[in-house]
Amino acid sequence: MTFQRGFAVDSVLLTEMKVADQRGVEIAEPPSGADEVFVDSGCLVEVDDSFRDRYYAMVRIIFSPNVYRVGKVPHESLTDVRAAYARKRIIAIDRQNELDVLSEAANGWAERKVRMSWTDNCPSGLALDQKVTVVEGGPSSFTVSTDGGHRVVVAYADFSLSDITFERSEAEIEERDTRLESRRSLELMSAVDAFKILSRVAVVARHLGDPAMVDLKVAETSAAFESACVRYLSRSPQFRNRPQVAAVTAQLVNGFTDRVGDRFAIWLRPGAQGVGTEVHEALHTAGAAGFDQRATNFLSEGIVEYLTRKAVGTDFDRSGRYDFEVEFVDDLIQLGATTEADLVALYFTADWTAFDARLRAYAGDLVGIDELWAQAEGGHHGAAIEYLRQLATDKEAPITDHLAGS
Repeated sequence: MTFQRGFAVDSVLLTEMKVADQRGVEIAEPPSGADEVFVDSGCLVEVDDSFRDRYYAMVRIIFSPNVYRVGKVPHESLTDVRAAYARKRIIAIDRQNELDVLSEAANGWAERKVRMSWTDNCPSGLALDQKVTVVEGGPSSFTVSTDGGHRVVVAYADFSLSDITFERSEAEIEERDTRLESRRSLELMSAVDAFKILSRVAVVARHLGDPAMVDLKVAETSAAFESACVRYLSRSPQFRNRPQVAAVTAQLVNGFTDRVGDRFAIWLRPGAQGVGTEVHEALHTAGAAGFDQRATNFLSEGIVEYLTRKAVGTDFDRSGRYDFEVEFVDDLIQLGATTEADLVALYFTADWTAFDARLRAYAGDLVGIDELWAQAEGGHHGAAIEYLRQLATDKEAPITDHLAGS
């Protein structure tokens, strides 16, 4: 029996109930009251993840130190509360970090006339994806202005960085366009050469496919590249029916990998070739299909760029490309929450079971793993790492306190 915490149960009767100790050995003479079979709604239980049954789960409820009530309950009576637990703790950590710096940040936004839009939890008076300019910062709020001159005051108490997206400034656009233009004459690396560079990393080399099945192309113009990228992005749930968000995102992309049957098509923006982008995108062709079924884009790009940098070494300067994602992956390794070998196995074989087990060994069974990736994807990557660090220090963190009122 391998019981995991982090589950709540509806009002239900325990069937095949027994009273057991920590090792699962039945107690012949249980303490008074320990042999009750009724469980109150909302009671926190532990679930045996080694028990397999179509209709029932094996659970245990602590009655007193080293005394447990063990029995079966229907699957539909259980609720996994680990995700809510993780979400609440991570957001709380990030919220405190935000409040510590928002006033200073907003003053800087106003000074630079930063443009932004809301992707979620939009303030009253504005619409999702509507572009606004920050015109004033203050101690408890900042003010934005629409292109029509309508002003809206946004209180820091009601604001989250994960709900917005920043528009690139004219200076940033000009700098990037200049950089790309200077690289237009660089030679496009072949798929064969990209695979050779990836083969420098032994653990990667074993999983590479046939470069002959990969088509590498540079779009004729940036406009043509972005149009193709929007079509590619629009197939994913994140961008479906949100063409404006897809268009803004496409402006930030230098390359993408699409799969057509058994072949892969890698498209690059003009000027993105010859600086290692081909290596990064080639690595995307080698990932296991099962990896993307659970991985967020943030985690995927973090692992791919982490391994890309190991492969290219000093051949190419990869700074400025997925820096936050790589930092997140590196932090996971430095914490001891995972290892480089675990990440490689996860990406190339989709062995989520082994990866999850390693993460739980570090942080405990309360860690809501999928929620961890979702919060990192949503902009809370630093807080997600801090959450893991805190949970590793205190695996018995009071889940009921964090779930109260959720």
